[in-house]
Amino acid sequence: TNAVGCDSVATLILTIRQTSTSTTEVSVCSNTPSYLWNGIVRSAPGTYTYTTTNAVGCDSVATLILTLRQTSTSTTNISVCSNTPTYLWNGIVRSAPGTYTFTTTNSVGCDSVATLILTLRQTSTSTTNISVCSNTPTYLWNGIVRSAPGTYTYTTTNAVGCDSVATLILTIRQ
Repeated sequence: TNAVGCDSVATLILTIRQTSTSTTEVSVCSNTPSYLWNGIVRSAPGTYTYTTTNAVGCDSVATLILTLRQTSTSTTNISVCSNTPTYLWNGIVRSAPGTYTFTTTNSVGCDSVATLILTLRQTSTSTTNISVCSNTPTYLWNGIVRSAPGTYTYTTTNAVGCDSVATLILTIRQ
């Protein structure tokens, strides 16, 4: 009722403005874990929210789901003999001792760093000079009887798994 006793009709026009939400899922590599989102650098995995006002003046809630993908590393120790010092590794021939790295992308799209540690094992050599008398011209050397003068070689494997070349120089004295 209004001030003079008559009906008074009030009309309310109610408009509901919508809030807005968004979700962003981002996966970053663990060796570069920082991600800039809404002006804030995030560097730890987790779920983050950011609230602001949308175009119609209501709340706008953005959600970030940040996950880390792992990088991978591997180390290979290789020893090669000094008489054959080359080693094929990831398509590259290496022939000098040292530490080498090769970076590629792993199955989750992050860095994969492989390390090769290449060392050389030494071969060994020996020379034996033997003179025998002509009346007994035979000489047993490494399981083989030698009876003619000359230079002979015998190849075997040394203690580190490489070639060991023994040389016999046999002379006959009259």
